[in-house]
Amino acid sequence: MALHTLKMMARGGIHDHICQGFHRYSTDQHWHVPHFEKMLYDQGQLAATYSRAFQISGDEFFANVVQDILLYVSRDLSDQTVIPSLVPYAPLSLSPCLSYAGLMISGFAQAGVALAEQEYVSRAARAAAFLRRHLFDPASGRLLRSCYRGKENTVEQSAVPIQGFLEDYVFVIQALFDLYEASLEQGWLEWALQLQHMQDKLFWDPKGFAYFSSEAGDPSLLLRLKNDQDGAEPAANSVTVTNLLRAACYSGHMEWVEKAGQILAAFSERLQKIPIALPEMARATAVFHHTLKQVVICGDPQGEDTKEMLRCVHSVFSPNKVLMLADGDSSGFLYRQLPFLASLERKEGKATAYVCSNFACSLPVTSPQELRGMLCP
Repeated sequence: MALHTLKMMARGGIHDHICQGFHRYSTDQHWHVPHFEKMLYDQGQLAATYSRAFQISGDEFFANVVQDILLYVSRDLSDQTVIPSLVPYAPLSLSPCLSYAGLMISGFAQAGVALAEQEYVSRAARAAAFLRRHLFDPASGRLLRSCYRGKENTVEQSAVPIQGFLEDYVFVIQALFDLYEASLEQGWLEWALQLQHMQDKLFWDPKGFAYFSSEAGDPSLLLRLKNDQDGAEPAANSVTVTNLLRAACYSGHMEWVEKAGQILAAFSERLQKIPIALPEMARATAVFHHTLKQVVICGDPQGEDTKEMLRCVHSVFSPNKVLMLADGDSSGFLYRQLPFLASLERKEGKATAYVCSNFACSLPVTSPQELRGMLCP
C-alpha cells in the first residue's frame, strides 16, 4: 500500500512534472491541480521516504523521483552565492528556520546512501558545515534559529539573535546522525551528541517528562507547550525518541533510553486513543521495543573490502539499526565513547562485521552476503 501510494503521488498533480519537486497538496478531488506552494520541509521528508522505497523495492522509479526532488532543491531552493547549501535565495530576507534545513540535510544524506551517490552526501555535509559556522554558537553550545543575507552577500544575525526551538535541535540532531552514517565522519556524531546534551538542558520537563517546545525564561510566554501531533512535520517529541535511542547506541549513555521511555509514557494516552495523530511516535514506539541493532564494521575506511561491507549495509532497508565504523583508532571519538569497540577485531585481516544488541555482539562475519542475511528482516 505504501509503495503504491508513493507511485500515485509521483504520477499525480501534486508532483511538478515540469519543474520537479512536490507541491503541498492538490486542490481538486482527483489530485490533478496542485496548490501553488512547494515547501523545503516536504522535499526533505519526501526525498528520505522515496529513498527508503527504493531500498525496499529496488524499483528505479523511486530512485528517479529522489533525483527529481533533489534536482529541484539544488536548482531552485539553494543559494549558490552566499550560502552554497540548502537556503533559498531571498535577498535581505530571513532564511528558512533551522529545522527545515535539518530535514533537508537528512533527505540528501539518506538519498546519498540509498542511491550510492556521493555528491548528495557531500551536499548534505556542506549544508551542515554552514549551519555549524553560522547557526551555532560554540561559546554557549546553542543553536540559532535563522540568519539573514546582508549587504555584499554576507551572512548576518539580527541585533538580538533568535535562539533555537526544540524542533531545531531535534531535526538537526537527526540530520547529523544520518550524515554520520552516510559519511562516517565522526565530527558530525560528536556534534550531534553535544546538541543532545544541550537539548536536555534547555527543554526537558523533569516533572511531566518529555520536552517543551521552548526553553524557560521567556517572559512573553504564558505557557510552555508540548506539540502532540505529527502533521506536515512530525512532532519534535516523536522524532526525539529515535534520536535518543541512536544517541545511546553511539555513546553508551543509557539514561537517554530511559528518557525515550518516559516520552512514550507521557504521550501514551493520546497514542492509544488517537494513534493516527502520532504516526511517527507509533513508529518510534516499535523501535523502542525492538531495540536498535549496532552494526559495526571493523576495517580500513579506504579498503575495498570495507567499502563493500558498507555498500551492503546501505543497500538494505534495515530501519532498526545504527551503523558505525571501527577503524582501529583507539584515540578517536567513537572508541572513547564505546570502549567495547576495542575488543572487536578484524578476522584474518579482512573487513569484519559485527551485529550487536545492547552492546552484546554476534559472531564476526567477513562476507557481505552473510551480513545481508543478518540485516534483512
